[in-house]
Amino acid sequence: MNCTTVWVEIALAGSLFHTLATVWEKKFALMLLRALGLLNFNLLLLSMLSIEAPVLVISLGASMPQ
Repeated sequence: MNCTTVWVEIALAGSLFHTLATVWEKKFALMLLRALGLLNFNLLLLSMLSIEAPVLVISLGASMPQ
């Protein structure tokens, strides 16, 4: 079975992310991604609890049949 792996990398400033998104909004976003069929998804949050976090990197890997 042939599958295409799609990687989406989003880099956001940590302080901006904390300003715009609450914990509930983050959880809702993750639930939405899973509902859309994004499997094998890898989430890397750098310094999530720090308002002065320089970078937030989200890596999403989706295996989609061709």
